[in-house]
Amino acid sequence: MIAISLLKPAKENNNTIEVDSRWFKVSTGFVIGSILIGGVLIALYTVFW
Repeated sequence: MIAISLLKPAKENNNTIEVDSRWFKVSTGFVIGSILIGGVLIALYTVFW
C-alpha cells in the first residue's frame, strides 16, 4: 500500500467535510443530566456489585 500510494499521487477530493468546534458544544442542562445519570449508575454498580 505504501508503494502504491507513493507511486500514484492522490486525486484532489472536493468532498471533504470541515469540522467546526461549535458542533461539539453542549448545553448546561445536558452536562448536568449526564453527571446525574453517571452518579446514579455509579451508585447502582456500587450497591449491586
